[in-house]
Amino acid sequence: IRAGAEIRFPHLGEYLALARLEQARGRLESAAGLLAAALGWCESNHATGGKIACLLRLALLEQACGRLPEGVQPLEQALALAGPDGWVQVFLDEGGDVRTLLTVVLAQDEPSPYARRVLERFPAPAASARRTPAVPGGLPLAAPLSRREIEILELIAQGYANKEIAQKLCLSLRTVKYYSTGLYNKLGVDGRMQAVNRARELGLL
Repeated sequence: IRAGAEIRFPHLGEYLALARLEQARGRLESAAGLLAAALGWCESNHATGGKIACLLRLALLEQACGRLPEGVQPLEQALALAGPDGWVQVFLDEGGDVRTLLTVVLAQDEPSPYARRVLERFPAPAASARRTPAVPGGLPLAAPLSRREIEILELIAQGYANKEIAQKLCLSLRTVKYYSTGLYNKLGVDGRMQAVNRARELGLL
């Protein structure tokens, strides 16, 4: 299995594993190309489960690139495909990063009705998992903060409102809200002041 090779049944799993490996190596463009090819193959072969898996990997790739709103879009597509047949395990297999994206989906004005059902099937994170070092210095976080999340956290600490943050960072207000929701989830808090206090406890501010 290699980049650019023709996808053949039943090797889609290995192809997706290669995309995951490329992402882990920091070869994000290569990973995106592999996933695009895999998604095209799934659509041509009417492989619903494979298509859902591809969309989830695309969502996580966008998240890894710091493009949270873009990551939500393929996740919503995956949820729409999964709902009618009750696909759940494919989401659980991707672990906590998908959980984070699901919380962002549920924070929207019109969230996917299937998102909550999937999120409820995730096991509660163990205390030891929550204490896993995720940022430099061994600080305990549910997941590492992205560069953009840290920028927004710093501006929140300075007292800027979401609209002002959007203007300073040249982002849409909706994008700032997406990042803020992901930030709160990683810090394990429900609002701005809690986020600032928690970040200071962890030495992030």
